[in-house]
Amino acid sequence: MSTGLDRSRKVRVRRGFKRWILAVFVVLLAGIIWIAVKAVRDCSRLSCTVESGAANVQCENQAHEKLLETSPSSNAQDLVLERVQVARDQSSAQISIKLKGRFWNETDQNLYVFLGQASPAPVSYSLSADTQFFADVSYPIRNTINLPHANEVRVGVMAPGDVGYSPQIYITDPVRADLVGPDAHLTVKADGNEVVLTLPLTEYYRRKQAAVPDRLSFTVATARDYVGFIDEISVSDVRSQETKSVSSKLQPPSDYPLLNYDSHVVKNLTLKQQSGAPLEIELETLSPINDWAQTNLYFYFVPLPNNNPGSLPSDPSHSITLPARWSYYCAVYSPHRLFCKTPAGDDFSYDIGYSERSVLEQPKGIEFRELGGSKYALSISADVGEKIKMGGKAFSVLLTIGRDGFGPSSCFGFNCGRRCNVLRRLKNALP
Repeated sequence: MSTGLDRSRKVRVRRGFKRWILAVFVVLLAGIIWIAVKAVRDCSRLSCTVESGAANVQCENQAHEKLLETSPSSNAQDLVLERVQVARDQSSAQISIKLKGRFWNETDQNLYVFLGQASPAPVSYSLSADTQFFADVSYPIRNTINLPHANEVRVGVMAPGDVGYSPQIYITDPVRADLVGPDAHLTVKADGNEVVLTLPLTEYYRRKQAAVPDRLSFTVATARDYVGFIDEISVSDVRSQETKSVSSKLQPPSDYPLLNYDSHVVKNLTLKQQSGAPLEIELETLSPINDWAQTNLYFYFVPLPNNNPGSLPSDPSHSITLPARWSYYCAVYSPHRLFCKTPAGDDFSYDIGYSERSVLEQPKGIEFRELGGSKYALSISADVGEKIKMGGKAFSVLLTIGRDGFGPSSCFGFNCGRRCNVLRRLKNALP
């Protein structure tokens, strides 16, 4: 009799335990779903919106991380040249470079080698033809170097190791490389302050449909990536089976400050608008932007309601995925160098040719101003504002800021944290 009661009690206990487990599972599942829905809603929310008639909007900062990306920087003095030695045979050249510091950082260190025969006329090479851009930077930049020989082959070594984009060899076209990466057949050995490059001269001059000159001059130059040249040394008239070493230079090396990443953190973003007057997008950073050589601002404008279906776009560096498709965007490369684009509702591709232009025309109805200290403003005319809204009554502003050629350091107007970036990429991956 008691055995039957015990069994019945055990059955009730088991059933009760199963119900408890099921209840816990349901609560956990509901919690997971609630967290997921909240995360998706949070990652989709645009927190900097201006509506018709709104006079002043203080935007909410959703950035949960102070900085998304802080690319490692190196001291410019690391790339001061102490000696360059060239050893030649008829088919190749070995260039041994001794630096004051070391070649270690592909983020902001570059080596260049220029090859050519003696030239009766002066020869120079410039990193950019955009003089206004260099005028906007707060420190002197060595944009141009003078070569005591022709520029027949240009070699760019962008990293101390094997990477897909380096080295770059320019032989027949000064803008687009003939050979890149493994196809360059150039070996790079970096050990402390010693760098050794081995160049296949015969292969390079064969592309010029010419024999390797009996006398060949070499100029080695160092540079901070996206900024300017640091130092240069030339070794002239090196014959086949000859070795020459040079340590003298015509001018002292240049120095560049390290980037202050506080200038990439947006503290406030305010939208100011009066009837008939341009919209003022006023931003304030933690410290003034003094280094425009390493700073880009990107403003993206999203019409509301957003009736543009399709995958979510990425920022120009393809590092983060934006929460909505934009109708207009402006890139500020320096106070007097802007590029703006409207997609006419269906073209969401980015401009890829701005870096090859010596001048950017000022966009109509757009102006960027330095207000003093760490405050800046982008003015948008009423006509451009109507294009942005695409027939709607409001639009949101998204902002990313970072180094030229790298992912954003910070953002404003949306949640750009890693979790949200992953969720947006998953959304794009879904059918």
